[in-house]
Amino acid sequence: MLELGWLLYKLRYLPLLLLVLIMSACGGGGGSDHGAGGQAAEEGDYDNARVYKAESSYAGLLTTCALVDNTADSCSLSDLPLLVEEARTPSVDQIMDRVIVSHQWMGVRFQQTIETYPGELLRIFSSVATIVIDDDIRPSYYDPYTSTIYLDAAYLWQTNAEKATISQDEDFRSGFDDELDFVSLARYVEGFNDAWDYYALDDNIERGVNDLRLNFARLLLHELMHANDFFPPNEIETLNQNQTLYEALQSLRSKNISTQLNAVMPLGSTLMYGLADVMYSGDNANAEQQQLSAAEVGEEMESDGANDGYGYSSQYEDVAMLFSEAMMKYFFDVDRDIAYTNRPGDNAFCDDYIVGWGMRGRMGDVNVKDRAQFVVESVYADLDFSLFFQNLPAPIMMRAGETWCDNLAVF
Repeated sequence: MLELGWLLYKLRYLPLLLLVLIMSACGGGGGSDHGAGGQAAEEGDYDNARVYKAESSYAGLLTTCALVDNTADSCSLSDLPLLVEEARTPSVDQIMDRVIVSHQWMGVRFQQTIETYPGELLRIFSSVATIVIDDDIRPSYYDPYTSTIYLDAAYLWQTNAEKATISQDEDFRSGFDDELDFVSLARYVEGFNDAWDYYALDDNIERGVNDLRLNFARLLLHELMHANDFFPPNEIETLNQNQTLYEALQSLRSKNISTQLNAVMPLGSTLMYGLADVMYSGDNANAEQQQLSAAEVGEEMESDGANDGYGYSSQYEDVAMLFSEAMMKYFFDVDRDIAYTNRPGDNAFCDDYIVGWGMRGRMGDVNVKDRAQFVVESVYADLDFSLFFQNLPAPIMMRAGETWCDNLAVF
Protein backbone atom coordinates (compact mmCIF):
# COMPACT_ATOMS: atom_id res chain seq x y z
CA MET A 1 0.00 0.00 0.00
CA LEU A 2 1.50 3.33 -0.97
CA GLU A 3 1.47 5.51 2.12
CA LEU A 4 1.85 8.90 0.47
CA GLY A 5 3.29 10.62 3.54
CA TRP A 6 5.10 13.23 1.48
CA LEU A 7 1.71 14.51 0.22
CA LEU A 8 -0.03 14.82 3.55
CA TYR A 9 -0.22 16.82 6.69
CA LYS A 10 -1.66 15.09 9.71
CA LEU A 11 -4.89 13.66 8.46
CA ARG A 12 -7.03 15.01 11.27
CA TYR A 13 -6.49 18.58 10.11
CA LEU A 14 -6.28 18.55 6.34
CA PRO A 15 -8.20 16.79 3.56
CA LEU A 16 -7.32 13.13 3.19
CA LEU A 17 -5.68 12.84 -0.20
CA LEU A 18 -5.56 9.56 -2.02
CA LEU A 19 -3.92 6.99 0.28
CA VAL A 20 -3.59 4.04 -1.94
CA LEU A 21 -0.43 1.97 -1.90
CA ILE A 22 3.74 1.44 -1.11
CA MET A 23 5.35 -0.04 -4.12
CA SER A 24 8.74 -1.14 -5.02
CA ALA A 25 8.08 1.22 -7.66
CA CYS A 26 6.71 2.23 -4.30
CA GLY A 27 8.44 2.93 -3.53
CA GLY A 28 10.02 0.38 -5.90
CA GLY A 29 9.31 -1.79 -9.05
CA GLY A 30 11.40 -0.75 -11.96
CA GLY A 31 10.25 -0.75 -15.55
CA SER A 32 7.77 -2.96 -17.33
CA ASP A 33 9.42 -6.38 -17.28
CA HIS A 34 12.44 -4.97 -15.55
CA GLY A 35 11.29 -3.85 -12.17
CA ALA A 36 10.90 -5.49 -8.82
CA GLY A 37 7.18 -5.69 -9.19
CA GLY A 38 7.05 -6.07 -12.97
CA GLN A 39 5.21 -2.75 -13.11
CA ALA A 40 5.75 0.27 -15.28
CA ALA A 41 7.25 2.83 -12.95
CA GLU A 42 7.88 6.22 -14.48
CA GLU A 43 11.57 6.89 -14.74
CA GLY A 44 13.05 10.15 -13.57
CA ASP A 45 15.17 12.61 -15.55
CA TYR A 46 18.70 11.96 -14.36
CA ASP A 47 20.48 14.64 -16.41
CA ASN A 48 21.61 16.41 -13.25
CA ALA A 49 22.61 13.26 -11.33
CA ARG A 50 26.16 13.21 -10.00
CA VAL A 51 28.29 11.24 -7.55
CA TYR A 52 27.87 12.57 -4.00
CA LYS A 53 31.45 11.82 -2.87
CA ALA A 54 33.90 12.76 -5.59
CA GLU A 55 36.64 10.92 -3.69
CA SER A 56 34.76 7.62 -3.78
CA SER A 57 36.85 4.85 -5.31
CA TYR A 58 33.83 4.06 -7.49
CA ALA A 59 33.20 7.66 -8.57
CA GLY A 60 34.04 6.98 -12.19
CA LEU A 61 31.59 4.06 -12.42
CA LEU A 62 28.56 4.90 -10.30
CA THR A 63 26.47 6.95 -12.72
CA THR A 64 27.40 4.71 -15.65
CA CYS A 65 26.38 1.56 -13.78
CA ALA A 66 23.27 2.90 -12.03
CA LEU A 67 21.77 4.64 -15.05
CA VAL A 68 22.31 2.10 -17.83
CA ASP A 69 19.73 2.10 -20.59
CA ASN A 70 19.77 -1.62 -21.37
CA THR A 71 20.97 -4.90 -19.90
CA ALA A 72 23.79 -5.23 -22.43
CA ASP A 73 25.50 -2.31 -20.66
CA SER A 74 25.18 -3.84 -17.19
CA CYS A 75 28.36 -3.44 -15.13
CA SER A 76 30.36 -6.42 -13.93
CA LEU A 77 30.54 -7.42 -10.28
CA SER A 78 34.32 -7.11 -10.44
CA ASP A 79 34.01 -3.46 -11.46
CA LEU A 80 31.17 -2.54 -9.09
CA PRO A 81 30.63 -5.26 -6.48
CA LEU A 82 27.61 -5.38 -4.24
CA LEU A 83 28.25 -3.74 -0.88
CA VAL A 84 28.49 -7.11 0.87
CA GLU A 85 31.79 -7.68 -0.91
CA GLU A 86 33.20 -4.82 1.17
CA ALA A 87 31.54 -5.72 4.46
CA ARG A 88 28.71 -7.92 5.67
CA THR A 89 27.42 -4.88 7.55
CA PRO A 90 28.46 -1.87 5.48
CA SER A 91 29.55 1.23 7.36
CA VAL A 92 27.89 4.59 6.73
CA ASP A 93 31.04 5.70 4.87
CA GLN A 94 30.93 2.62 2.63
CA ILE A 95 27.27 3.25 1.87
CA MET A 96 27.92 6.92 1.10
CA ASP A 97 30.60 5.88 -1.42
CA ARG A 98 27.75 4.44 -3.54
CA VAL A 99 25.42 7.47 -3.49
CA ILE A 100 24.35 9.51 -6.51
CA VAL A 101 22.33 12.74 -6.06
CA SER A 102 20.79 15.50 -8.13
CA HIS A 103 21.50 18.04 -5.35
CA GLN A 104 24.27 17.87 -2.79
CA TRP A 105 21.94 18.42 0.18
CA MET A 106 20.27 15.08 -0.55
CA GLY A 107 23.45 13.19 0.27
CA VAL A 108 23.94 15.23 3.43
CA ARG A 109 20.42 14.47 4.68
CA PHE A 110 20.65 10.83 3.65
CA GLN A 111 23.84 10.40 5.67
CA GLN A 112 22.46 12.29 8.70
CA THR A 113 19.41 10.04 8.68
CA ILE A 114 21.03 6.63 8.25
CA GLU A 115 23.51 7.52 10.99
CA THR A 116 20.56 7.33 13.41
CA TYR A 117 19.74 3.71 12.47
CA PRO A 118 20.99 0.54 14.19
CA GLY A 119 23.73 -1.49 12.51
CA GLU A 120 21.34 -4.38 11.90
CA LEU A 121 19.30 -2.10 9.64
CA LEU A 122 22.39 -0.90 7.75
CA ARG A 123 23.28 -4.54 7.18
CA ILE A 124 20.55 -4.91 4.57
CA PHE A 125 22.34 -2.41 2.31
CA SER A 126 24.71 -5.30 1.58
CA SER A 127 22.76 -6.46 -1.49
CA VAL A 128 22.85 -2.99 -3.09
CA ALA A 129 25.33 -1.68 -5.64
CA THR A 130 24.19 1.96 -5.83
CA ILE A 131 21.77 4.45 -4.24
CA VAL A 132 20.27 7.25 -6.37
CA ILE A 133 18.43 10.20 -4.78
CA ASP A 134 16.92 12.60 -7.28
CA ASP A 135 14.61 15.61 -7.36
CA ASP A 136 12.06 14.04 -9.71
CA ILE A 137 11.93 10.38 -8.68
CA ARG A 138 8.34 9.56 -7.77
CA PRO A 139 7.65 6.93 -6.66
CA SER A 140 10.82 5.43 -5.22
CA TYR A 141 11.76 2.08 -6.73
CA TYR A 142 14.35 -0.68 -6.98
CA ASP A 143 15.87 -1.92 -10.23
CA PRO A 144 17.25 -5.47 -9.97
CA TYR A 145 19.24 -5.12 -13.21
CA THR A 146 21.45 -2.51 -11.54
CA SER A 147 20.72 -3.52 -7.93
CA THR A 148 20.08 0.15 -7.27
CA ILE A 149 17.47 1.82 -5.10
CA TYR A 150 16.10 5.06 -6.55
CA LEU A 151 14.76 7.28 -3.76
CA ASP A 152 12.28 10.14 -3.80
CA ALA A 153 14.04 13.16 -2.23
CA ALA A 154 10.72 14.28 -0.72
CA TYR A 155 11.44 11.92 2.17
CA LEU A 156 14.65 13.77 3.10
CA TRP A 157 14.26 17.57 2.88
CA GLN A 158 14.56 19.62 6.05
CA THR A 159 14.59 23.27 4.93
CA ASN A 160 12.33 25.26 2.64
CA ALA A 161 15.25 25.82 0.26
CA GLU A 162 15.72 22.05 -0.02
CA LYS A 163 12.00 21.46 -0.42
CA ALA A 164 11.87 23.97 -3.29
CA THR A 165 14.17 21.81 -5.42
CA ILE A 166 11.85 18.76 -5.39
CA SER A 167 9.25 17.98 -8.04
CA GLN A 168 5.64 18.24 -6.86
CA ASP A 169 4.33 15.88 -9.54
CA GLU A 170 1.80 13.30 -8.39
CA ASP A 171 2.58 9.61 -8.23
CA PHE A 172 1.48 8.31 -11.64
CA ARG A 173 -0.70 5.61 -10.01
CA SER A 174 -2.81 8.01 -7.98
CA GLY A 175 -6.08 7.47 -9.85
CA PHE A 176 -5.84 3.75 -10.52
CA ASP A 177 -8.56 2.80 -8.02
CA ASP A 178 -11.06 5.56 -8.81
CA GLU A 179 -13.64 3.08 -10.14
CA LEU A 180 -13.78 1.18 -6.84
CA ASP A 181 -16.26 1.96 -4.07
CA PHE A 182 -13.68 1.73 -1.27
CA VAL A 183 -10.35 3.26 -0.29
CA SER A 184 -7.34 1.50 1.22
CA LEU A 185 -5.62 3.39 4.05
CA ALA A 186 -2.55 2.74 6.19
CA ARG A 187 -0.47 4.46 8.88
CA TYR A 188 2.11 3.64 11.53
CA VAL A 189 1.26 4.37 15.15
CA GLU A 190 2.93 4.63 18.55
CA GLY A 191 0.29 3.93 21.16
CA PHE A 192 -2.70 6.04 20.16
CA ASN A 193 -0.71 8.57 18.13
CA ASP A 194 0.67 8.72 14.61
CA ALA A 195 4.25 7.49 14.60
CA TRP A 196 5.23 10.56 12.55
CA ASP A 197 3.73 13.73 11.17
CA TYR A 198 3.06 14.18 7.47
CA TYR A 199 4.54 17.14 5.63
CA ALA A 200 3.54 18.86 2.39
CA LEU A 201 5.79 20.20 -0.36
CA ASP A 202 3.84 23.43 -0.88
CA ASP A 203 4.09 25.25 2.46
CA ASN A 204 6.75 26.90 4.63
CA ILE A 205 7.01 24.31 7.39
CA GLU A 206 10.51 22.96 8.05
CA ARG A 207 11.57 19.80 9.92
CA GLY A 208 14.52 18.05 11.52
CA VAL A 209 16.05 14.62 11.15
CA ASN A 210 13.88 13.20 13.95
CA ASP A 211 10.78 14.24 12.00
CA LEU A 212 11.71 12.17 8.97
CA ARG A 213 13.78 9.23 10.24
CA LEU A 214 10.92 6.75 10.87
CA ASN A 215 9.08 7.35 7.61
CA PHE A 216 12.37 7.14 5.71
CA ALA A 217 13.26 3.93 7.56
CA ARG A 218 9.97 2.44 6.37
CA LEU A 219 10.83 3.36 2.79
CA LEU A 220 14.35 1.97 3.05
CA LEU A 221 13.21 -1.30 4.59
CA HIS A 222 10.82 -1.79 1.70
CA GLU A 223 13.26 -0.95 -1.08
CA LEU A 224 16.20 -2.76 0.49
CA MET A 225 14.07 -5.88 0.91
CA HIS A 226 13.73 -5.93 -2.86
CA ALA A 227 17.52 -5.95 -3.17
CA ASN A 228 17.82 -8.77 -0.64
CA ASP A 229 15.05 -10.68 -2.42
CA PHE A 230 16.82 -10.64 -5.79
CA PHE A 231 20.30 -10.98 -4.29
CA PRO A 232 19.83 -13.09 -1.12
CA PRO A 233 22.76 -12.44 1.24
CA ASN A 234 23.64 -16.12 1.64
CA GLU A 235 23.74 -16.64 -2.13
CA ILE A 236 25.93 -13.68 -3.11
CA GLU A 237 29.15 -15.49 -2.22
CA THR A 238 28.35 -18.09 -4.90
CA LEU A 239 28.38 -15.51 -7.69
CA ASN A 240 31.07 -15.39 -10.33
CA GLN A 241 32.60 -11.93 -9.99
CA ASN A 242 33.24 -11.82 -13.74
CA GLN A 243 29.50 -11.83 -14.34
CA THR A 244 27.57 -8.66 -15.02
CA LEU A 245 24.86 -7.69 -12.55
CA TYR A 246 22.32 -8.79 -15.15
CA GLU A 247 23.95 -12.23 -15.49
CA ALA A 248 24.16 -12.56 -11.70
CA LEU A 249 20.48 -11.67 -11.41
CA GLN A 250 19.53 -14.39 -13.87
CA SER A 251 21.65 -16.99 -12.08
CA LEU A 252 19.79 -16.35 -8.81
CA ARG A 253 16.22 -16.37 -10.15
CA SER A 254 15.26 -19.64 -8.48
CA LYS A 255 16.86 -18.49 -5.21
CA ASN A 256 14.77 -15.33 -4.81
CA ILE A 257 13.30 -15.13 -1.31
CA SER A 258 9.89 -14.27 -2.77
CA THR A 259 10.03 -17.37 -4.99
CA GLN A 260 10.84 -19.53 -1.97
CA LEU A 261 7.99 -18.00 0.06
CA ASN A 262 5.54 -18.42 -2.79
CA ALA A 263 6.46 -22.10 -3.00
CA VAL A 264 5.80 -22.90 0.66
CA MET A 265 3.23 -20.32 1.86
CA PRO A 266 1.52 -18.73 -1.15
CA LEU A 267 -1.31 -16.23 -0.98
CA GLY A 268 -4.61 -17.67 -2.09
CA SER A 269 -7.26 -14.99 -2.72
CA THR A 270 -8.27 -14.69 -6.36
CA LEU A 271 -10.44 -11.70 -5.47
CA MET A 272 -7.50 -9.80 -3.93
CA TYR A 273 -5.23 -10.60 -6.87
CA GLY A 274 -7.84 -9.15 -9.21
CA LEU A 275 -8.22 -6.00 -7.11
CA ALA A 276 -4.44 -5.56 -7.04
CA ASP A 277 -4.41 -5.51 -10.84
CA VAL A 278 -6.85 -2.60 -10.71
CA MET A 279 -5.37 -0.67 -7.77
CA TYR A 280 -1.68 -1.02 -8.58
CA SER A 281 -1.42 -1.82 -12.29
CA GLY A 282 -4.23 0.35 -13.65
CA ASP A 283 -6.52 -2.37 -15.04
CA ASN A 284 -10.16 -1.42 -15.50
CA ALA A 285 -12.43 -2.57 -12.68
CA ASN A 286 -15.20 -4.98 -13.69
CA ALA A 287 -18.78 -4.68 -12.46
CA GLU A 288 -18.29 -7.12 -9.61
CA GLN A 289 -15.21 -5.28 -8.36
CA GLN A 290 -16.97 -1.93 -8.55
CA GLN A 291 -19.70 -3.22 -6.23
CA LEU A 292 -17.40 -4.54 -3.50
CA SER A 293 -17.70 -2.86 -0.13
CA ALA A 294 -14.84 -1.97 2.20
CA ALA A 295 -16.00 -4.63 4.66
CA GLU A 296 -16.07 -7.36 2.00
CA VAL A 297 -12.53 -6.56 0.85
CA GLY A 298 -11.13 -6.45 4.38
CA GLU A 299 -12.77 -9.71 5.37
CA GLU A 300 -11.37 -11.38 2.25
CA MET A 301 -7.82 -10.30 3.06
CA GLU A 302 -8.21 -11.15 6.74
CA SER A 303 -8.66 -14.83 5.89
CA ASP A 304 -5.43 -14.92 3.85
CA GLY A 305 -1.76 -14.40 4.73
CA ALA A 306 -0.99 -10.93 3.35
CA ASN A 307 -0.42 -7.94 5.61
CA ASP A 308 -1.55 -5.51 2.92
CA GLY A 309 -3.48 -5.59 -0.35
CA TYR A 310 -0.37 -4.37 -2.15
CA GLY A 311 1.19 -7.77 -1.49
CA TYR A 312 -1.10 -9.22 -4.16
CA SER A 313 0.40 -7.01 -6.88
CA SER A 314 3.45 -9.32 -7.17
CA GLN A 315 5.45 -11.84 -5.16
CA TYR A 316 8.12 -9.15 -4.79
CA GLU A 317 5.79 -6.64 -3.16
CA ASP A 318 4.42 -9.38 -0.93
CA VAL A 319 7.81 -9.95 0.74
CA ALA A 320 8.67 -6.26 0.83
CA MET A 321 5.43 -5.40 2.64
CA LEU A 322 5.89 -8.24 5.13
CA PHE A 323 9.51 -7.33 5.81
CA SER A 324 9.01 -3.59 6.21
CA GLU A 325 6.15 -3.92 8.71
CA ALA A 326 7.91 -6.62 10.74
CA MET A 327 11.17 -4.70 10.93
CA MET A 328 9.51 -1.38 11.78
CA LYS A 329 8.10 -3.20 14.81
CA TYR A 330 11.45 -4.87 15.54
CA PHE A 331 13.64 -1.78 15.24
CA PHE A 332 11.28 1.00 16.36
CA ASP A 333 8.37 -0.70 18.16
CA VAL A 334 5.74 0.97 15.98
CA ASP A 335 2.58 -0.76 14.79
CA ARG A 336 0.83 -0.51 11.46
CA ASP A 337 -2.85 0.18 10.86
CA ILE A 338 -4.57 -0.95 7.70
CA ALA A 339 -8.20 -0.25 6.82
CA TYR A 340 -10.69 -0.30 4.00
CA THR A 341 -13.18 2.57 4.09
CA ASN A 342 -15.89 4.22 2.03
CA ARG A 343 -14.89 6.61 -0.76
CA PRO A 344 -16.26 10.04 0.25
CA GLY A 345 -15.02 12.00 -2.76
CA ASP A 346 -12.73 14.97 -3.33
CA ASN A 347 -11.65 17.33 -0.55
CA ALA A 348 -12.76 14.91 2.16
CA PHE A 349 -11.26 15.00 5.64
CA CYS A 350 -10.24 11.91 7.55
CA ASP A 351 -13.46 12.19 9.59
CA ASP A 352 -15.33 11.51 6.33
CA TYR A 353 -13.67 8.13 5.89
CA ILE A 354 -15.76 5.46 7.61
CA VAL A 355 -14.00 2.21 8.39
CA GLY A 356 -15.68 -0.87 6.93
CA TRP A 357 -12.86 -3.13 8.08
CA GLY A 358 -9.61 -2.28 9.81
CA MET A 359 -6.88 -3.85 11.89
CA ARG A 360 -3.90 -2.72 13.96
CA GLY A 361 -0.84 -4.96 14.16
CA ARG A 362 -1.84 -7.43 11.46
CA MET A 363 1.69 -8.80 11.77
CA GLY A 364 0.46 -10.65 14.87
CA ASP A 365 -2.02 -12.73 12.85
CA VAL A 366 -0.77 -16.33 12.77
CA ASN A 367 -1.02 -16.63 8.98
CA VAL A 368 0.84 -13.38 8.47
CA LYS A 369 3.60 -13.73 11.04
CA ASP A 370 4.64 -17.20 9.86
CA ARG A 371 5.17 -15.81 6.39
CA ALA A 372 6.93 -12.69 7.72
CA GLN A 373 9.24 -14.80 9.88
CA PHE A 374 10.22 -16.83 6.83
CA VAL A 375 11.15 -13.62 4.99
CA VAL A 376 13.02 -11.97 7.87
CA GLU A 377 15.06 -15.08 8.69
CA SER A 378 15.91 -15.50 5.01
CA VAL A 379 17.53 -12.06 5.12
CA TYR A 380 19.09 -12.43 8.59
CA ALA A 381 19.89 -16.13 8.30
CA ASP A 382 22.28 -16.13 11.25
CA LEU A 383 19.80 -14.55 13.67
CA ASP A 384 16.89 -16.18 15.50
CA PHE A 385 13.69 -14.13 15.37
CA SER A 386 11.43 -16.83 16.82
CA LEU A 387 10.89 -15.06 20.16
CA PHE A 388 10.20 -11.74 18.45
CA PHE A 389 7.44 -13.26 16.31
CA GLN A 390 6.18 -15.46 19.13
CA ASN A 391 5.73 -12.41 21.37
CA LEU A 392 3.91 -10.26 18.83
CA PRO A 393 0.51 -9.28 20.27
CA ALA A 394 -2.63 -10.43 18.53
CA PRO A 395 -4.09 -7.93 16.05
CA ILE A 396 -6.69 -5.45 17.28
CA MET A 397 -9.76 -4.91 15.14
CA MET A 398 -10.84 -1.35 14.39
CA ARG A 399 -14.37 -0.25 15.16
CA ALA A 400 -16.33 -0.63 11.94
CA GLY A 401 -18.73 2.23 11.34
CA GLU A 402 -16.47 4.80 13.00
CA THR A 403 -14.06 7.17 11.26
CA TRP A 404 -10.42 6.67 10.37
CA CYS A 405 -9.61 9.57 12.73
CA ASP A 406 -11.51 8.13 15.67
CA ASN A 407 -9.94 4.71 15.18
CA LEU A 408 -6.50 6.13 15.95
CA ALA A 409 -7.35 5.23 19.56
CA VAL A 410 -8.07 1.50 19.24
CA PHE A 411 -9.11 -0.24 22.45
